[in-house]
Amino acid sequence: MKPCLKLFLLILVSIAFSGCAVRSGQTKKLDGYETKLKILSVVYRDGKTATDERMAKKLERYNFQHIGDYMAKIVPPTFSSYGIAASFTSAQPTAPGTPDAKALQTLYISPTKVSTTKHKDLELNTGPSARPMKVEFEAYLFDPVVKREVWTGQFSVVVGGLLYDSFGEKKTAELVNAVITGMKDDGLLEEIHP
Repeated sequence: MKPCLKLFLLILVSIAFSGCAVRSGQTKKLDGYETKLKILSVVYRDGKTATDERMAKKLERYNFQHIGDYMAKIVPPTFSSYGIAASFTSAQPTAPGTPDAKALQTLYISPTKVSTTKHKDLELNTGPSARPMKVEFEAYLFDPVVKREVWTGQFSVVVGGLLYDSFGEKKTAELVNAVITGMKDDGLLEEIHP
């Protein structure tokens, strides 16, 4: 195959897969929980997800270490479009976090697993960056009034390789919006229509 044709096909494939980088898994709301969110504290817990030094370096190359900084910029304005006053805190995995004292509920988001993955329906082995990384996240909402988790969700983000961007504001916004969509679908919040 001619090099120009290969490049053209690669560009077409990258366009086709560019919208598939953030995936939502299962979400579940506690049966009978009907409280709508108004004030929320969002806590990002940066866990130890890489199983070896090579994976950790790859994550760093894909800018994973700055996801908490991006969330700090994205969380408050994104939740405000749903009429929710949201504060944001980035905490270490062993720390309980410092939720806003006025918040009734706290949403925890944390990475749980990192693995290499294949490009969907396409095997590319053209160099050290050919295999993208899949980072799985867990989100759960804790309500101190009922003293338990009232909502959980699983999400995954694919970064790197030849087809996917690194972590940045756009990718982090996609993750936050996937969490919000799961919460909205489960009846915890409603979009404001001006």
